[in-house]
Amino acid sequence: DMSANRIPFRLIFVFCFFAVAFILIGIKMYEVQITRHEELYKKAKSRYTHKTSAANKRGEIYDHDGNLLVGNRFCTTIAFDPRVEKDPEKRKKIAHFLERELPDGMKGKSFQELYARLNTEFRYVKDKKTGEMIAKELGYVVLIRDVEYTLGESIREKAKNMRFSGLIFERSNRRTYPKKQLLANVLGYSNAAGNDVVAVTGLESAFREEMAPESDTLLGERTRDGASIRYTEWGTEKKGYDGANIYLTIREPIQAILEEELDKMMERVTPKTAYAIMVDPYTGDILAMAQRPTFDPNDRSNMDGNAYRNRISTDIFEPGSVIKPFVVAMALDHGVITEKTRIDTGFGPWGYAGRRLSDTHYIGTVTPARIIQHSSNIGTAMIAVRMGKEMLYDTLKTFHFGEKSGLPLSPESEGRLRPLNKWGKLSVSRVCIGYEMMVTPLQLVRAYSMLANGGHSLQLRLVDSIETNELGKKKQPYRIAEKSVFKNPKTSRVINTMMEAVTRPGGTASLAGVPGFSVAGKTGTAHKVTNGRYDMNKYSATFCGFVPAQNPRFVLLVTCEEPQGVARHGGSAAGPTFGAIAQRTLEYMGVKPDVPVEHWEQERVALQKAYRKERAGHEAERQSRLKSGKTTAPTGIVSR
Repeated sequence: DMSANRIPFRLIFVFCFFAVAFILIGIKMYEVQITRHEELYKKAKSRYTHKTSAANKRGEIYDHDGNLLVGNRFCTTIAFDPRVEKDPEKRKKIAHFLERELPDGMKGKSFQELYARLNTEFRYVKDKKTGEMIAKELGYVVLIRDVEYTLGESIREKAKNMRFSGLIFERSNRRTYPKKQLLANVLGYSNAAGNDVVAVTGLESAFREEMAPESDTLLGERTRDGASIRYTEWGTEKKGYDGANIYLTIREPIQAILEEELDKMMERVTPKTAYAIMVDPYTGDILAMAQRPTFDPNDRSNMDGNAYRNRISTDIFEPGSVIKPFVVAMALDHGVITEKTRIDTGFGPWGYAGRRLSDTHYIGTVTPARIIQHSSNIGTAMIAVRMGKEMLYDTLKTFHFGEKSGLPLSPESEGRLRPLNKWGKLSVSRVCIGYEMMVTPLQLVRAYSMLANGGHSLQLRLVDSIETNELGKKKQPYRIAEKSVFKNPKTSRVINTMMEAVTRPGGTASLAGVPGFSVAGKTGTAHKVTNGRYDMNKYSATFCGFVPAQNPRFVLLVTCEEPQGVARHGGSAAGPTFGAIAQRTLEYMGVKPDVPVEHWEQERVALQKAYRKERAGHEAERQSRLKSGKTTAPTGIVSR
């Protein structure tokens, strides 16, 4: 009948309805679980997870032997997301909690300061289109930086147990300088910006990209009200890496010796500034370098604004007589003079190009060796005039004056060596004695390294190797020219022997001598310019030399600006500091004396007597000339 036929129809309709429904549900489930899985998973995950970064280790700086000079200390930065916790009472509880956990005043932050930070919800920025100031909601406000890491982890656990919302705990790095002021001006320093380290000066700045790490990106869980319930142990979304380590050519023990003696010089002659640099003349390795004044990069709260600048690479000064050995060496090498050339320097001032040039004491007719030993301005100028300005200019360019050293120190001055078309008639007689030109300490020590190593040009090195996780240590090459700048292979030994006499009795730097060792070097004393004129009471005092003289282990420069008291010249101001640094360094290196100490002492006594006799003879000759009415003016080169 009709009713019986309706039953199967109803069953079929119900079946079809549910079948269609199940099919639609299945399609939807497929879409949700398969097709849109990643999209929906990310949306859900964003509700109960959060990302944070964990700083990896910034590259560190070591000396040549692996002694740490610049390191890192892991810390915790505690921050707050004001969008998560808006309840003023709960924010007060958080402020009281943090103040209580760090009873030292939260590194200067009181409850009031912390509470104010917790209530910082907006910052005002200028709209790029309209130029109006608009409020931008903040999601990250730093509360405390550089909390000791284990203490920070303890506070995080307590905050989690108390279910405080909005607090963020991030691992960060703090730069540390374990040797304090040692090499501070070269190393430079960094500042904190957020959880990043921003390099400011020195090697910290020069290698900021190489030493920069890539942070880990960490995932954490949070509750519906925003409280963090898990942190680093939950997972790492992105693995970063540590920065590259820098290994220097510096030897820490030698650096310490150099700085200790530099401090003693600051007390002895109280100069305005002072520098010292020690170099291996065969590799160009800088073994030690320092300046005064300096600073402690760990505590810069009272730092003098001029203390952090790397004056060794930026400051320039007229070098004075330390230039003379290069002039004499090239004159010998080109045959302008010989070792036996006799030069009448006279017993009075020498006139050239309408101006007078004097010596501190007059020595009569002498050989080039005596010109160097007594640092005769007149004798050197006479040799330079015979050379001509073109050869003199080429000589200074050959020894790289007027050029940057190429070290990774910025800024660096190139000094000042005027081109020939800027030289006046007087210049050839003044540039040769270290006036009308400016040099940096780095240029001087590089040029003296060429004298020490036989005339081979070299590149100064401050970085020995760079170490990365992937490549290990990569040695930085050193460059030294195979061909000497000297045509005659004997020139280097001859000029070095002449400079040995400078540190013996009768020389201008007998105080720079080292018992048992032959020391070759030269003094330099130049008047400083004040208001465009030379100030007769202000000097730059320098001594640069190497030891042992004929087989040098190092070249050492010591110079100071405006020394005070009686010891204001290169030999008396810088010489004793050179001698003290050299003696202690030779002992550290285990270098045996090249002259028995007892013979060295006997020779000095004999030379002292001979020098006094020589000076008496010069004075007698001068008086004789004056009485006879003969001219005492210098006559120049009288024989070759």
